[in-house]
Amino acid sequence: MNKVPTEEEWQYLYEEAIRQSLVGFLFYGVERLYNYTPDYKPPMKVFLEWIGKVSHIEQLNKSLNYAAAQLTRLFKNGGLCSCVLKGQGLAALYPDPLRRQPGDIDLWVEGCREHTLKFLKRCFYKTGNVVIHHVEAHIIESVESEIHFIPMWMYNPIHNHQLQMFWREEKDRQFSHFDDKLGFSYPTLNFNGVYLLTHIFHHFLDEGVGLRQVIDYYYVVKQLTSIERKTVIETIEKIGCRKFAEAMMYVLGEVCGLDRSLMICEPNSNRGEKLLSEILQTGNFGQYDERFEKTENETVYSANKRKLIRWRQLVKDYPSEVLSIPGWKLWHWCWRKYHGYV
Repeated sequence: MNKVPTEEEWQYLYEEAIRQSLVGFLFYGVERLYNYTPDYKPPMKVFLEWIGKVSHIEQLNKSLNYAAAQLTRLFKNGGLCSCVLKGQGLAALYPDPLRRQPGDIDLWVEGCREHTLKFLKRCFYKTGNVVIHHVEAHIIESVESEIHFIPMWMYNPIHNHQLQMFWREEKDRQFSHFDDKLGFSYPTLNFNGVYLLTHIFHHFLDEGVGLRQVIDYYYVVKQLTSIERKTVIETIEKIGCRKFAEAMMYVLGEVCGLDRSLMICEPNSNRGEKLLSEILQTGNFGQYDERFEKTENETVYSANKRKLIRWRQLVKDYPSEVLSIPGWKLWHWCWRKYHGYV
């Protein structure tokens, strides 16, 4: 006989859903339990709190969908095509798009960095930090947005060169992948098969990732065709992410039950178990990692010192990227200083 969860266990599950930014997604199962198996339904207090958060997530997604369409029109009126990365485009792959917990809006805009920054300045939009791949921009009130010059980068210069070639080859296809219903373009499955993995890998190296990113990648990989799976892993090989892809396939199999026939490569249990352990310890984007002390006004020195400890733990599994990080960060600071971004 299956064990009926206690009130404390339900509270733990609810808090873990918050840690992993899966409150809306996991509510599917909670609803089914509540409606069809009364013995297993959560306590009323937890259930009502959960409903309240899900309702907020749904309203937030509606607002961000509208904002993403607005941003798209603003840039189009300025003669610039764009594509919404992650977030609202990925939500379209979910059974209920409004229940994917959103973040900010990441908009990839065509053209070079200088052109994009001049456009933002000309339109009197307030901008924040400029880094190699994006600028923080305050264009629509109460909506955080990052305007991307490129989707992502790799620390290793050889792998980064291959990745930038991939973006250049794919950009026209992504900018034209327009959804009339939503009012903006978002990436194709093939593109997301590469882009999302690099995005997850970066956060894994820097601070940690949560199960929301795993679920995002699951919905992408699950819908790839056999030909797309082959092209995705070929690109991933070129950019040096094969080992991380193998770890991710293990996690997708263990957490999401993804069939091996749908995986882009064979899973690696050793690296996969380490990745899954990190995900469960760190929560969404490493916000709940208790192993490394973080202060509210953390300096660049203390942040990098904390990350150095993390990199030492990862260098054995991912040497080409980890060993390239210090040199890349020094180059990036000099680059920002030279262009007046620091």
